[in-house]
Amino acid sequence: AVMSLEQTLALVEQQLEQVSGHLLANDALALERSSAELRSALVSLSEAMALARRQQVPSPALAQRLQDIQSRLGAQRQGLARIAAGADRLAAVLLPADADASTYGRALGVRRVSGAGARIYSSTRQH
Repeated sequence: AVMSLEQTLALVEQQLEQVSGHLLANDALALERSSAELRSALVSLSEAMALARRQQVPSPALAQRLQDIQSRLGAQRQGLARIAAGADRLAAVLLPADADASTYGRALGVRRVSGAGARIYSSTRQH
């Protein structure tokens, strides 16, 4: 069943509302689910727009709704970027910057060779 352009626009707008709500609620699982549904709705919108362009020129009201969707998607992208930056800052606080500072490496005889690359393991027992 092919949805009309109007139905597809309404679905995208509804999905945008859900994603916004989940962003504000900081509900990661619901956000993941609603984001997948939004992506699917946007694919449907793209297909409906391609069909509509072949049949008619979009009305000014339609063009405005599409512009609003584009603006809201941009705002959501910025919101996600802020959340990701906050998570990175939190991880930097919770996880030490110096990998040797809080690992068991020294106790196990691990010796760093170069940078963040390979480690050489040495046995403290004689065979």
